[in-house]
Amino acid sequence: MTRYEPQPSWERRGEEVSVRRLWAGGVATALVTAGIAVVGVLLIRGVLGIPILSAKGGLVDQAMAVVPISAGLAALAATAILHLLLLTTPRPRSFFGAICAIVVAIVVLRVFLAGGTREDQVATALLYVVLGVAVISLLSGVARTAVQLAPGRPQPGPEHWR
Repeated sequence: MTRYEPQPSWERRGEEVSVRRLWAGGVATALVTAGIAVVGVLLIRGVLGIPILSAKGGLVDQAMAVVPISAGLAALAATAILHLLLLTTPRPRSFFGAICAIVVAIVVLRVFLAGGTREDQVATALLYVVLGVAVISLLSGVARTAVQLAPGRPQPGPEHWR
């Protein structure tokens, strides 16, 4: 008697996750996000003269290095989460978007619950929201291209691509 073992969800759907494509897109997302962070810091600190706050409410020393590096690392962490979701969950992009939105909301709320002036808080929160939206949108696009139909498998119906 052969024991039934369910196939992982990505095999049942007739798809393969291209790890190479996913992580190449994740690294590209990290670079773009770091670039957006540099532009944001230059605009907020350099042009507007507003300090950047950490999620703990303190001023970010060396914001030109800390914020872009942190944004890039966050994008790589998000890629790891996306990879796990693509391999294990139904509707992985929906869960990915929800998880990332919750993380961005927590970071933004922490800025407002900590010290600093309202101007500092709003400017910093806007920067963090822009960075979060960039990560979510770029990695969602990467996920679409990293998941491909397995060779010889029937194409899934339209309900699958939601």
